[in-house]
Amino acid sequence: MLGPGGAPILPAGSEGYSGRSWHQLVAMSPQTAGYITLVFRMYGIYIVGFGLLAVAIAAIAFRRGDRWAWWALLMGNTVAFVSAMTYDRIVGAIGPFEWSEYLGLAVIYASLAVTAPVLTRAGGSAGSGGAADVRTCVAYGAPALTAGRSRDGG
Repeated sequence: MLGPGGAPILPAGSEGYSGRSWHQLVAMSPQTAGYITLVFRMYGIYIVGFGLLAVAIAAIAFRRGDRWAWWALLMGNTVAFVSAMTYDRIVGAIGPFEWSEYLGLAVIYASLAVTAPVLTRAGGSAGSGGAADVRTCVAYGAPALTAGRSRDGG
């Protein structure tokens, strides 16, 4: 994956942190360079695994309206993106791809904001006459009923 200035992200991060080129590290300590490469590969596998978990949560539990899924997506994405952005800042490796992390987190926060449990489940579960039922009825042009009464009190 390319980092700042079109350099691969691993050498760019190493050079930004140590002030020495990746080639110097490989020449001075090939086993250290090998270890760092291994850690990056394992981190990549970790990212893929947690990404698939997030997709599963979004596709199943979040769609079903499980409140825990909203919180899991909020906290999981916050930890994942903020840790990656912190690494980028520490090693001084900020390029176009790294800026996309900020945009991605903003889009996730905006999406979660409009689906916040406070807004979607305020009056209880579907069918209980809560806020979700009011929005559903209004969206389909039906009179919204809550607790057996119409919205205008009649």
